[in-house]
Amino acid sequence: MEYKTTHESIASQEDKPFTPEQANYLAILYKDILNEAITPKSETSAQNEYMRFKLKFSDRCVGTLARHFYESFGVAQKLTKNTTSKLISDAKYNQKFDKKFAKAWITSNNKFLKEYRAAKAS
Repeated sequence: MEYKTTHESIASQEDKPFTPEQANYLAILYKDILNEAITPKSETSAQNEYMRFKLKFSDRCVGTLARHFYESFGVAQKLTKNTTSKLISDAKYNQKFDKKFAKAWITSNNKFLKEYRAAKAS
């Protein structure tokens, strides 16, 4: 069967957990929207562009936002390979970005960083 997009191919398969590569790609596609959601007072604002989107981790994630999505946020949102693929497809082909989703992603990352820094300081 011929598929027009990668999302159609993924959607036709058994749904599984999303991959680090999907988290990386979604973070890059949402880069501008995510940066807009970061306020100067937020915990994430302390991270520079390199840390947020280019720092490579051993779990194949690239950037702290992709890693947070892969390890925490995406799991908490109960996202799967198919739902993540749909977000990627909407952003890439339709230029549809979910600003509420991006804001929730940054809010979750801020909460994680605040708790992490507090635990580290103790």
